[in-house]
Amino acid sequence: MASDGSDHGRYSFALLLAFSLAGLAANFFNISLFPGLEFLFGSIFSMLALQLLGLWSGVAVALAASSYTCFLWQHPYALLILTMETLVVGWLVLTRRMGMVLADTVFWLVLGMPLAYLSYHFGMSFPSAEATVVMVKLALNGLANVLLARLALSGYAVGTRKISVSFRDIIYELLAVFVLFPSLIVLLVSGRADFRQTTATIQETLRRDAHRVSLNLDHWLTVRKGVLTHLAQLAATLPPEEMQSRLDQARNSDYDFLRIGLVNRDAITVAYSPASDPFGQSNLGKNFAHRPFFSQLQQRKEPMLSELVRGTIDSSTPRVLILAPVLIQGEYAGHLGGVLNLERAHEILDQALDSREIRYTLLDRHGKVIVSNRNDQEVMSPFVRGPGSLTPLGNQLSWWVPTVPGMVPSWERWKRSAFTIELRVGSFSEWRLILEQPLLPSLSELFAHYAKKSALILSIFLAALMVAELLSRLFHSRFLEINRLTADLPERLAAGQQIAWPDRPMSEVRQLMNNFKQVTASLTAQIQQTRALNETLEQRVLERTAELNELNRDFVNFLENTSDFVYYKDRDSRYRFLSQAVATSTGHPQWRDLVGRHDCELFPEDLARIYSEEDAQIFKDGVSLFNKINPTCDPQGKRRWISTNKWPVFDAAGKVAGIFGISRDITEQIEIQESLRLAQQSLNQVPDPIMWADPAGRIVDCNQGACQLLGYHQYDLLDSTIFEIDLATSRESWPVLFAELRGQRTRHYESNYCTRDGRSIPVDVQLAYISFGDKEFLCGVARDLTERKAMEEERLHLERQSLHLQKLESLGVLSGGIAHDFNNLLQVVLGNLDLGLMALPEDIGIRRNLEQAVIATVRASELSGMMLAYSGKGVLSVQRLDLSGLIRENASMLTAVVTRGISFSSALSPELPPVQADATQVLQVVLNLVRNASEAIGSGSGTITLGTGAQEFDGASLAASRIEEKLPAGRYVWVEVRDNGCGMDEATQYRSFDPFFTTKFTGRGLGMSAALGIMRAHKGAIMLESTPGVGTAVRLLFPVAPAQAPLHQGDGAAQAALSEAGQERPLTVLVVDDEEMVRTLSMSMLEAFGFQTLAASDGERALEIFLRERQRIDLVLLDQNMPTMDGLTVFKQLRQLSPGVKVLLASGYSHKEVAARFQGLDLNGFIQKPFTVRRLLDEVQRVLGREVANWRQP
Repeated sequence: MASDGSDHGRYSFALLLAFSLAGLAANFFNISLFPGLEFLFGSIFSMLALQLLGLWSGVAVALAASSYTCFLWQHPYALLILTMETLVVGWLVLTRRMGMVLADTVFWLVLGMPLAYLSYHFGMSFPSAEATVVMVKLALNGLANVLLARLALSGYAVGTRKISVSFRDIIYELLAVFVLFPSLIVLLVSGRADFRQTTATIQETLRRDAHRVSLNLDHWLTVRKGVLTHLAQLAATLPPEEMQSRLDQARNSDYDFLRIGLVNRDAITVAYSPASDPFGQSNLGKNFAHRPFFSQLQQRKEPMLSELVRGTIDSSTPRVLILAPVLIQGEYAGHLGGVLNLERAHEILDQALDSREIRYTLLDRHGKVIVSNRNDQEVMSPFVRGPGSLTPLGNQLSWWVPTVPGMVPSWERWKRSAFTIELRVGSFSEWRLILEQPLLPSLSELFAHYAKKSALILSIFLAALMVAELLSRLFHSRFLEINRLTADLPERLAAGQQIAWPDRPMSEVRQLMNNFKQVTASLTAQIQQTRALNETLEQRVLERTAELNELNRDFVNFLENTSDFVYYKDRDSRYRFLSQAVATSTGHPQWRDLVGRHDCELFPEDLARIYSEEDAQIFKDGVSLFNKINPTCDPQGKRRWISTNKWPVFDAAGKVAGIFGISRDITEQIEIQESLRLAQQSLNQVPDPIMWADPAGRIVDCNQGACQLLGYHQYDLLDSTIFEIDLATSRESWPVLFAELRGQRTRHYESNYCTRDGRSIPVDVQLAYISFGDKEFLCGVARDLTERKAMEEERLHLERQSLHLQKLESLGVLSGGIAHDFNNLLQVVLGNLDLGLMALPEDIGIRRNLEQAVIATVRASELSGMMLAYSGKGVLSVQRLDLSGLIRENASMLTAVVTRGISFSSALSPELPPVQADATQVLQVVLNLVRNASEAIGSGSGTITLGTGAQEFDGASLAASRIEEKLPAGRYVWVEVRDNGCGMDEATQYRSFDPFFTTKFTGRGLGMSAALGIMRAHKGAIMLESTPGVGTAVRLLFPVAPAQAPLHQGDGAAQAALSEAGQERPLTVLVVDDEEMVRTLSMSMLEAFGFQTLAASDGERALEIFLRERQRIDLVLLDQNMPTMDGLTVFKQLRQLSPGVKVLLASGYSHKEVAARFQGLDLNGFIQKPFTVRRLLDEVQRVLGREVANWRQP
């Protein structure tokens, strides 16, 4: 068999790797005859590699595949033999031209089997029978694998026809397979069955032996127990002196007892046989209380076996005792103990097991060896099997397989394994009996049997190979004879030779000979017909010559009258014939004058070079040239254009013999195409869409602007109608429009175009009527109005937003003004109430009414604070905050505003970046949002979720903020309140932040507006999402605080220690306020604490008083908002008059707004209206830096 190597060479490395891996896998998935004796299939792939890739590739695959045997069998001999098999077989096949199966047979007979026997028998000390079985198994395994490899390759050859295969080899291999494989199958099946039968027999025999031995031991112990039980009954009624004779009598009559002793309840011997120990000392009076069985016997009060112990009288020998308690009226009064003769136990076990190779071991309750015939077990030592695995088999049977160190074949482990059984012995199962039956004797018999059987199979197979060789040679000889007879058969028949066909007895060969006879007769008839045909050919040649002359005249006429350039060139690119049109275009009268000339002799140099390069390429590649546009010139030298087609003409050898060409003048066509192309490109440069439609509405042409605007490819758009594009045009109105435009010619209107993705684009359309010949069209030029429409919408949106901002700003100014005036009024109410409370005794009844009025006034001030918050003029006490921590600390307060029955949960981010915020105001906003969510859910069940987090927001996301000033993109910390309440529609959402707007009967309409003002003051954002019937989510966004700045230290004067209480003169305060009630109240408050006061109703009056009385004025209490001259102007004038004057500013606006106006002016203090008497006193003392100790009670 031979391979052409065309495919294998390209993939040799991949095939080598694949064969190696397949060989390893085939060895891994083996078939076992006996445990440790497996049939491997890896050499199939090494033999395939040998046949397809070569000798050394086959050896490499064999080495890789057989390396697995080192792990499977724990020795290197199989690796050596299997690799050597591939090497030797390859050498015999390649050098000796020997068949692969025969070569493998020679290897195993001459080298493989002897080497295997020597390796296993002498190298690994296998018995002869075992070594023989392994040797024959390896030979049969190798031969079977070679046959499988050959059959696989033969099947591949027949299927693909890429490899030739010998019929002789196929016959030989099939005959061998039909003998070997049935024999191997029988061997495997019978081997496994015999092994199972052998192990089953071993197990059953062991089970019977164990039962018999157990019965014998139990009988022996039962008899001994009966003797001691009888003596114990006598000891309950007889004195110890009389029991001494009974013990001697019992021991002398029963040699299974070495000693018998009676002990009292204190474990002291009172009778003992023999009476003295080996050293001549008396055995009476000895104490056995230290024995562990003493307490057990007292508890059980029944006969029992003791564990294995050292003798008290003779400590050199291990002892086992049978114990029987002495009971008097059911109570323990002592016991009798008999020391058993353990040699008798040996005799019982040996006799019961009939001297077979069964190992036995008798253990006490602690697992110590009592008796054993194993050399590796010592009496009194714990029973140890050694390393290995014990597999339970059921019915108290197990299979013990030892672990053998080093490179020991797996078969050795199975040989050293044993079946074991363990039984309990004694009344209370005190002892354990372990019997072990090794597999080695039975396996040796099995191997001896299979050594003969496998040798017989090998002999039969070798005989079958000899028969197969003879039969294959016989069949092959018949085909060789047929091959010899049919060699040069046509030549012999043409020479008139006679073929003598032999007659063979085989029907197939005879049929083949008959077929060749018929072929010979047919060939002879064909040769005769050919000779007759040749005689008529000459006549037909003459007739064909006349026809060719007529065709030649027609062809010449064609050349002289066609307007195309027709020509033929030979191998040297010289014209052999050409049309008259070529001669005319080059200024020659007759085309025959140009035959034999070259292009360089007819055309200018640049044109001749182009034509010659085309011809050279065709001569080189043999490929035709189609529709090549080339320049040329007329006799006057004017440039023209031709379209050229050229074909190669091949000779009988397949080489290009010449070129046939046809060229046509296309100058006018090119000029028209150029004009059309210029017009088309001009239209495509126009950005506006232009389309042409016929009377049926089909779009017949369009420019690139239309494709780009509508999102179509041009071929898709040309497959559409104008009704699909122009939404203002219908199929019914199109004929009317067409008819109108025939007279009007143009029309202008606005419409909407539908794009490919379904968008509607507003356009301005200019239609025009066009006609030429009998065809008419409407041409539409459209202009995209999207940007213009968007600009108009943006303008309207900005106008609406501007109006809304103006409204909000007006509301803010109004709210701030109202809050300021309201605070002034509250100041008068709260101050007078405070003064009144100071003047009233603690027990007067009217005092509680005044305290309730104070509380109401404070709540009114909170309302004004919310109005200030909306206007952005609220008080901010900014600090670095962790929003999650703030909410977590006030969770109970937030939970308190939630209606019972509503689920309130939080999802707070554990690690948030800090923000700069007023904790009180942030908490107020969150509280309002939670309260609103609870009221939106109502009395039913619902869910409120409060969450925090931090993330990056882009400009598009921040544009949804309800605050007019939009924030830059960046990282923000957010707080979100989400509920599943009733939700809000768009109109309600739009008005939800307007002041005094509320959807609740009891609401004031300032909660959400105050939240808006507070978030505006924090430079934050508010996001609102709401759906009616689904719920609402409000998200507050805070900018992340910058890096930690150093804390600002307050003014030194404000932080200075207060001065002593004693004063040399009363302090004077100038009170400046345009509101008379506030001014009078402030003076009353100060005078209540012992201050002297001066009053001024406006800024001018204050400056006059200060100029006159500045030596005695210690403090100026200055109102911020006054007509004519405001507080800021007065403050600056005061500082010019006296730079050290101390000014305490009072205002209904927040400290934030005031601080912004007084920035950098070193204001001494600020107090917000309304304020209490105590608050005023604290602030005055802080500004003056001293305590007022001599204040009087009004």
